[in-house]
Amino acid sequence: MGRYWRPATLGEALDILHQERPRILAGGTRLVRGATPADWDSDLLDITGITALQGIAREGDGWRIGATTSWTALLAAPVAALRQAALTVASPQVRHQATIGGNLAARFASADGAPTLLALDAVLEVASAGGRRQLPLVDFLGGAGLAPDELLTAILVPAAPLTGFAKHGSRQAVNVAEVTAAVRLDIAQGRVRGAGLALGGCLEAAQRLPLLEAALLGQPANASLADLVNAEALAHLPLLDDFRAPAGYRQDVAVTLLRRLLGALTRQAAA
Repeated sequence: MGRYWRPATLGEALDILHQERPRILAGGTRLVRGATPADWDSDLLDITGITALQGIAREGDGWRIGATTSWTALLAAPVAALRQAALTVASPQVRHQATIGGNLAARFASADGAPTLLALDAVLEVASAGGRRQLPLVDFLGGAGLAPDELLTAILVPAAPLTGFAKHGSRQAVNVAEVTAAVRLDIAQGRVRGAGLALGGCLEAAQRLPLLEAALLGQPANASLADLVNAEALAHLPLLDDFRAPAGYRQDVAVTLLRRLLGALTRQAAA
């Protein structure tokens, strides 16, 4: 094993990262999943002792979620889609250990946090010894990276009262997603004023659905809203076709999940 640091403050961690360029260790589940002899010989910067990176706090009109906040903690998140996603992540033991920041940083196609936060217009807070900056999650998932001396410190989530998440896989427990879907609706005077829709699990990286979002704008927020989701609306997506599920099956599931979520949210808005 290489060198190991466990700083107590963010400033210490950023200084070490700037000088030494170690590998970041948070929940450790990613390291275990893909560990090689070279990984275990890496220098490790353990950020789990930094309280500034933990927890959920109100910030402006939205929420700030520390990068090392566990999925167990997200079971009590103030945003419904995040709570629903947390319920589906791996097992209770893994949820207790794994972090939301690590889930995003791994960029796994099946990462449950990515479509959820993408639909919510989340922004990443990134820090280095030289300062802080914000990076839209959509840009990060699209390929924009962090510099070698930068650390993901938090996820910034705007307020969103109507949100939902759904997941489909081959089993109920420790379920790797074949398709995940997340929806955010902004409804005013009975019509859709804004929408965020995203899919994950069925693509190389989670994606927003801007064409479908545009089609929803101005529409009555009732049961007919779900009818706008069909195979044609998703035909442009490069859906995965692999050992987990064929692309055609994934498309059918994605349509079903999005329709269910839109139906549930419009009923919630009408209640």
